[in-house]
Amino acid sequence: MSPLYTFLRYCERSSLPKEILDCGAGGEDPPLYIFHSLGYTSHGVDISEEQLKKTRGFCDSKGIELNIRKGDMRTLPFEDCSFSFVYSYDTVFHMPKKEVAVAVEEMKRVLRREGLLFVNFVSTQHSGFGAGQKVGPGEFVQNGRHGKVFISYYEDNEPDTLFNGLEILSKEKRIVELTSKGVCALGFTVKSQKYIYASLDYFAKKK
Repeated sequence: MSPLYTFLRYCERSSLPKEILDCGAGGEDPPLYIFHSLGYTSHGVDISEEQLKKTRGFCDSKGIELNIRKGDMRTLPFEDCSFSFVYSYDTVFHMPKKEVAVAVEEMKRVLRREGLLFVNFVSTQHSGFGAGQKVGPGEFVQNGRHGKVFISYYEDNEPDTLFNGLEILSKEKRIVELTSKGVCALGFTVKSQKYIYASLDYFAKKK
């Protein structure tokens, strides 16, 4: 969760209206709640009905509305320049790289001028790299908790071109050794109790 707090610090320094969009927002503990609790107008999309159901349960328990709807980040249901801040955390890489590029373009489209964008990618140094069925360069179908999981892995600097037209404020490579049993955070089966979580975190501003 630490990269989200880094993104929050960037957002808090901005003079733009506190309006934020999470692409891949569903789940039992939606990160949008962090921003909502600090006065941001929150919106989110998620393609999974199961994840949306978990989000509704969370919102009902808190008595809040995060405005998370069913939607596809490759075709965002919002007008151009709708949001000051847009992010996708631990989500965008669950599709082929060509579709990842489409999704990032959509995020850029709905972002206001001077708006901030945060997207993270899975590094090829992650323990999961190479497991399962290879379907393309850095692309694999792997065994997950609820069936097959698609994950695209990226070399260092490979995502740079996705941010054309934006100023990359910073990019961070995080490598953490974790202990797990069964399924790791990305949703695929872990055979060993120890594995390496490696991500590439991008923070950018629309020019």
